[in-house]
Amino acid sequence: PGVQISIAHFIPQMIERLNRPDIKQLHLLHRLDKQSTGLLLMAYTPEAEKRLRDLMQEHKITKQYLTIVRGIPQPSEGEINIPIIERNVCGTYKMMLSPAYTDLTKLVMPKSKRDHIDSSKAITKYRVIDSNYGVSLVECQPITGVKHQIRTHLAHALGTPILGDHKYSHYAKLAPQKLQFATLKKLGVRQAKVRTVPLCLHSYSVAIPNFLHHQQNIFIRARLSHHLRYFIQALRLRMIK
Repeated sequence: PGVQISIAHFIPQMIERLNRPDIKQLHLLHRLDKQSTGLLLMAYTPEAEKRLRDLMQEHKITKQYLTIVRGIPQPSEGEINIPIIERNVCGTYKMMLSPAYTDLTKLVMPKSKRDHIDSSKAITKYRVIDSNYGVSLVECQPITGVKHQIRTHLAHALGTPILGDHKYSHYAKLAPQKLQFATLKKLGVRQAKVRTVPLCLHSYSVAIPNFLHHQQNIFIRARLSHHLRYFIQALRLRMIK
C-alpha cells in the first residue's frame, strides 16, 4: 500500500486465476519492500488470517531471506538485537538504529536525552554463506517485523549494506552506493552507473508449524529472482556453505 502499483492492484486477477468460487478475498499477511523480491504470504479466509497473524506475533513462523551485501559481515554468524526508529535524513525518512542508553553505551554515545517512545524492538539472525569479489551472500532470519529491518541492521549494525541498497549505504546522507573495483568489474557496471544495480534482497522461504490438518507443517520456497541469480553466478558465490 502507498506505492503507485502494489500487490493490492492484482488481487482480483489472482483470485480469478485460482478458479475457486468460494474464495472472495485474499488477506495480505505481511509486506515486502517495493524493490525486494520473493515470497509474500496471503490467506484465503479471515480465520486463516487470524491464525497466521497469531503465529507471527508469537514468532513461530520462520522467514528466511537471501541477500548479497557489500563487504564481509563480522562475525560471520550472529544475532543483531538493536531497536530501530524512523528519522528524517536529508529531507527523506529512513530507519535508523536506536540503541538503549546504558552504562556501557554511554562510553561511546553522547550523553544526551534519547527518546525511545517511537523506537521498535528489532532482532535479525544472519549467517554468511559465501564471500567473493568484495561481496558476501548472506542468509537472514528476521525475528521481528520492523520496516526495513534487514536493510538497516546489515548496513548500520554490521557496516555491510545490501548490494543495490542506495538508501541505506550511507548513514547520514543519500548517495549512490560505492562498490569495490572487483565487484564492478564482475557485474559489468561502472561506478557512475551503480544506481542501476537493483536491490538484492529476496524473501526466500517461509515455514509455518502445525497449521494443516493433523498438525502438519507448511514449507514454501520462492525461486530466486532473475537479477539475484545472475549476480550470484557472476560473482561466483556458492549457495551452500
